[in-house]
Amino acid sequence: VDNDVKPTITGEYFIADNLGIEVLAALPFKHDININGLGRVGSTKQLPPVVTLQYHFNSKGKVSPFVGAGLNYTTFFSEDTTGALASSKLKLQDSWGLAAHAGIDFAIGEKGALRVDMRWIDIDSKVKLDGEKIGTVNIDPLVYGASYVFKF
Repeated sequence: VDNDVKPTITGEYFIADNLGIEVLAALPFKHDININGLGRVGSTKQLPPVVTLQYHFNSKGKVSPFVGAGLNYTTFFSEDTTGALASSKLKLQDSWGLAAHAGIDFAIGEKGALRVDMRWIDIDSKVKLDGEKIGTVNIDPLVYGASYVFKF
């Protein structure tokens, strides 16, 4: 499964001074599917929303590193086949998995910050071809981000 880049949006609600719950959402990602020796054999789209509990080490400071752990649900859709698998029916099953998040917020005034972060998301999908189970694909991406944080 190849890479894709899409914009994302997050919302975080602080349940305590240093503890927040964050939800990550994105536009659908599209991936080409390749098999060694056969090349491109298909494509799929997926949405991977993630909910994370995060601890901010210095939430009121100019520099605030944070770490988090959470849960991911990925849904796959619009599977398509081509090349060696043309006219076959490909299905990737939805996936539940763990997620980890780490980053640093750099305060800009009282209401804003710049954030750099990295996520790891456990995405393992069982694959069927023409209704027969053929294995599991382990996607497990590392997701890098840079964003503006607005506090209200």
